[in-house]
Amino acid sequence: MDWIPPLSEAQVNTEENAEQLQFGPVFSDASVAEPLLICEVAQVLKQKRAEGPAEATAAAALGPVFAQATEYVERFDAFKTPEAAKAVRARLERHSELHAFERAQLANLLPETAAEAKTVIPSLKGKIDDDALNVLLSDLAALVES
Repeated sequence: MDWIPPLSEAQVNTEENAEQLQFGPVFSDASVAEPLLICEVAQVLKQKRAEGPAEATAAAALGPVFAQATEYVERFDAFKTPEAAKAVRARLERHSELHAFERAQLANLLPETAAEAKTVIPSLKGKIDDDALNVLLSDLAALVES
């Protein structure tokens, strides 16, 4: 991972507001950091666990925060395979008109309709029409693993 320079006091005090897509200095630059999908976090944690000690002792060796994060992503990960995660990311990336945060939220929350999506992700309003958003949501739903 590349070194990220320390933040100035002005940067630290920058107000963040997801509804207005204001995320502070680190997440403002996609070359520095980009939001991950829950399915991508799940893959990273699986890889980390595979690199560590035997599965029986992995949670204890990696610590309680790792165990809690793993439990969370296993509960909410709708796209179970690396292939599904890549397909989801690829479908989302086709919509360059959407902010990276909006794309991540669509995959993580999996709203069923455009109206629901625009309710839980207000910044989508006026950015993408309902028909295009419904097609994207249908594409994502088709990739969900039961």
